[in-house]
Amino acid sequence: MPVRAFLRLLAIVVTLGLSVLAMLPAGRGLEDDLGLRALYSLRGPIDPGAGALVVSLDSASVQWLQRNADQLLDVGRHTDGCLTEDAIQRLSEARNVGTIPRGLHRCLLRLLAQRDAALIAFDVSFNATKAEDALLAQSIREAGTVLLYDKIVTVPNAPDGVFTRARPTEVLRDAALETVHFQTNGGPNRVVTAYAPRHRSFPRLKSMPYAAWQRRAGKAIPPPDQVLQPVWFYGGPRTVPTVSLRDIFDAAATDPLPADLSQTVVFIGTSDPALTNAGDHFIMPVGWDRPLTGGVEVAATSFLNLMRGDSLGRSPPGVDALVSLIVTGSMALIAVAVPSLRGVLMVLGISAATVAIASAAFTFAGLWGPIAIPVGIGLPAALAIMLGIRYTRARRAVGQLAPAPIGEALIAADNDLSEVRREEAATIIFIDLAGSTRLGEIMGASQFHRVMDIYYENAAAALTAENGMIIEFKGDGILAILTSSIAGPDHAARGVRAVRAASRAVHRAGEVQMPDAFAKLQMRIGVHSGYASIGAVGSRDRYNFNAIGDTVNVASRLEDYGRAYQTEDVDVIVISEATFTAAGLRDSDAIALGPVSLRGRQDPISLYRIESGLTPRGAE
Repeated sequence: MPVRAFLRLLAIVVTLGLSVLAMLPAGRGLEDDLGLRALYSLRGPIDPGAGALVVSLDSASVQWLQRNADQLLDVGRHTDGCLTEDAIQRLSEARNVGTIPRGLHRCLLRLLAQRDAALIAFDVSFNATKAEDALLAQSIREAGTVLLYDKIVTVPNAPDGVFTRARPTEVLRDAALETVHFQTNGGPNRVVTAYAPRHRSFPRLKSMPYAAWQRRAGKAIPPPDQVLQPVWFYGGPRTVPTVSLRDIFDAAATDPLPADLSQTVVFIGTSDPALTNAGDHFIMPVGWDRPLTGGVEVAATSFLNLMRGDSLGRSPPGVDALVSLIVTGSMALIAVAVPSLRGVLMVLGISAATVAIASAAFTFAGLWGPIAIPVGIGLPAALAIMLGIRYTRARRAVGQLAPAPIGEALIAADNDLSEVRREEAATIIFIDLAGSTRLGEIMGASQFHRVMDIYYENAAAALTAENGMIIEFKGDGILAILTSSIAGPDHAARGVRAVRAASRAVHRAGEVQMPDAFAKLQMRIGVHSGYASIGAVGSRDRYNFNAIGDTVNVASRLEDYGRAYQTEDVDVIVISEATFTAAGLRDSDAIALGPVSLRGRQDPISLYRIESGLTPRGAE
């Protein structure tokens, strides 16, 4: 299959393949990560507004508690009367956010209640029974605004899709307003883009954002039926106002909590990008450094989405496939039809328009369309196809302007012309079409052009059939060379066979296609073997491939010398003694012309004349 035809087929395959990919989970995953990341980068961070606050349980808080466990009452604040002796003794045992004593959560609840927090949502699992549960339950009941986290987990060794609930202890859940769940589609090395509004195994258990929204709105608002609700992120980690547990209780820090939380829902949970191994942390689709965010921040963001009426609607797989088909198909069509700078600009324009439309739809309408596949993959693919076509055209052009083996060497030479310049043994052939000048005078230009096409095409085919290289077409002349490196050590014998074949091929084709014209034409051919320098000749910026040296000059003189034997019957083929010997010819194969003094040369040279094998015109 021709290379260009292959590239056209490849363009069709790429277009259809990317359209199919857009509907598959792998393609949707690319849009989750790269596409959504690009859209958020183009949009930039925006103000999430008021209404939510995150209290982060982070590693800095744990380390501060460990260092100050024995003197917390002296260096801390907001802890008077809410920490039992047992809780104080166990502060130093806190090794991670999950082992922070519940007495400290009791202190936090009391402080938030004092500042009239509208709602308090714990994204912390309280499923294990602790000695402080009764006191914590009392604080929860006194606050009267607490939602507790009801963790949904898969049942070990059970079939996929079988879940159970790790519920808060009974005394705690009885004290809370209600228990809620919160699950996202994030995971290890997987970007979080959405959360579950409801859980199919526990349909009556509300998700944390919806439960908080219903409480703030003061009415029952059923969650949507879809499995996942996309999250409209306002920015990177901690875009939602976030305060550290340490800063709340550290007397040396400025109190980060607002004095009035009556219009604020406070979300409490693990939120620390430094905790790279935390199970409740997910990769955000914001920022190219793949930042981590805690699940509690996702919950707070989702709540703000509901409160503000912000939503993110994702296009269905079929629409993604259609967009990919249109965009990549257009770019592939241009790549094949216009493989030039203009085509590159057109393809880049389509890509830019696609990104601009997708970005505007995302920023102003919350519509999440595909760009990773149609632009991120489709654009490089279109440029690669265009480059392949350009390379194929350039390679073909170089092959037409220079002999094919030399063209390949020129392409690989990386502009270092010395790499394709060498001296080697070769046989040089000069061919001239006698009578063409007169014929051109009496024929029309188009007719004469056809004569020359027949001559050039058939002569070149015969020469290249013997691994000869056409160096130059000039006027009605042809310069060809058979080198030892390409034609082989028998280049002289091949050269003799080539010129005989060229003579026969040209006249046989001419007698069939334009007999009247070719009856007036003859070929004079000179053949000489020796050493020649082969390579680029010209300036640094403009050159031709050529053969130079005495061997070339002698071959030219032999063709000119053939005028002395020119008749109207047969072509004249004159070869040198060097070619005669190197080709292994016998005396019966040629007519000796004796030593001849050629024009411009001092020493005589022995010449021979050989026949092409054609029957002379007019003979029986």
